Amino acid sequence: MLALSQKSKAQKLLLAVALLELFIGLSHLGYAYYVKFTWEYDEALYDWDDVGGNYGVFWLFWGVLTLLYSFGEVNKIKIPVLLLLSVPLFMGGIATLALVDRLFGELAFDVFTIFALLYSVLFFESLIVIVFLWKSS
Repeated sequence: MLALSQKSKAQKLLLAVALLELFIGLSHLGYAYYVKFTWEYDEALYDWDDVGGNYGVFWLFWGVLTLLYSFGEVNKIKIPVLLLLSVPLFMGGIATLALVDRLFGELAFDVFTIFALLYSVLFFESLIVIVFLWKSS
């Protein structure tokens, strides 16, 4: 199916970023549907975006786009890949700062802390892909 042994290190890491983005998107959608079907869901009180539904749709489509780019020759299309990775870097950087603020402040572990951890992993993984792209030039 996929010959991962023939792919470069940057392509393998970009594939890992795409799979993590897909996992984050599915996690957001799963949590949004969990809230919608199990809580006392009042549409006047909650919106689809309040429970992470829009984030789920965005990360699912962004993960598919990243997955499509991971099948190409990443070392030859560096600028589009860098633009593609700018969104996970930005969102992951914000989530990492929020996670550090939460760790040094009042630590209340909830579902949003889990999402902040996932975004932090996405941030550092995207940073590693950019370093490997930079070293391959």
